[in-house]
Amino acid sequence: MLSRVAEDSYFPEATILNLEEMRVQLRDLVKFLVETKHKKVRYTDFIDNTLYIREGEPVYSADNFEAYQKKVNSYISEHLDDQAIFKLRNNVKLSKEEYEKLDEVFTKELGNKEQFDKIRDGKPLGVFVRSIAKMDRKAINEMFADFISEFNLNIKQIEFVKVIIENIIEQGEVNLDRLGSGLPPFDRPGKLFSLFGREAQTRLITIIKTVNDNAKVA
Repeated sequence: MLSRVAEDSYFPEATILNLEEMRVQLRDLVKFLVETKHKKVRYTDFIDNTLYIREGEPVYSADNFEAYQKKVNSYISEHLDDQAIFKLRNNVKLSKEEYEKLDEVFTKELGNKEQFDKIRDGKPLGVFVRSIAKMDRKAINEMFADFISEFNLNIKQIEFVKVIIENIIEQGEVNLDRLGSGLPPFDRPGKLFSLFGREAQTRLITIIKTVNDNAKVA
């Protein structure tokens, strides 16, 4: 932190959360500052003038976001068998009512919409919950079992399907752009279009789209 704040570029680019992080990390070092000589105390009396008043976005400290994220993670971990979270983990699409109720938990009961939008970082609600709760391995394996059997996959093809399954379990979905472009982790032991024929590619992508869509509201 000391090396970062010593750079001229740090403060112009620092956000309110960066400054809060700096304050927390450096406050214990203040007691080690040594005064080289006695400084004369100067008193000032300024009057601040109000230039304008406007409403803006609420400002939350880094500690607030961290506390909120812990509450959200704890809630999901402690409610894995609740109907909505259970459905998401087992690749079952939520009803509109279940989706809205789950959204209210994160945006009203545990915190607010601004905080939730911050921690989910653009992920849809269902995908975010899956990424915390982790999807049921058995349910995901069953989604791909017929595909593996029907196309009589070789070792490399099976290994590629395993990469997809692990990505779904950990992330809650598959990024189809990364899959199609062969970007990590979908570059081992080869890429989709080099490992599979057209029919197998189409079937595999259809299965993945079903998994992705089931994280959305019905």
